[in-house]
Amino acid sequence: MGVTDNGSMVSNFYYDTIRLLFKWLNRSSQRASFDWEKFNLFLQRCSLPKPKISIDIYNIRPHIGYIS
Repeated sequence: MGVTDNGSMVSNFYYDTIRLLFKWLNRSSQRASFDWEKFNLFLQRCSLPKPKISIDIYNIRPHIGYIS
C-alpha cells in the first residue's frame, strides 16, 4: 500500500524485497539454487503481489484545497 507521491520508494522497497528473496533462496545449500533466469521463472509462477498507490491524499476530501 502506498500514498500519493511515494511511488518511487514503494517501487524501491519491492525490488529490494525481490533481491533479498533471491539471496535467501540461494542460501539453502552450498551451491546456488537459482540464477536470475531461473529465479524470474519462479517469480512468474509464484509471484509477489505488486505494490500500488492506494491512498490519494489529494482526493481524500475534495472540498478542501491542499494547494493554494
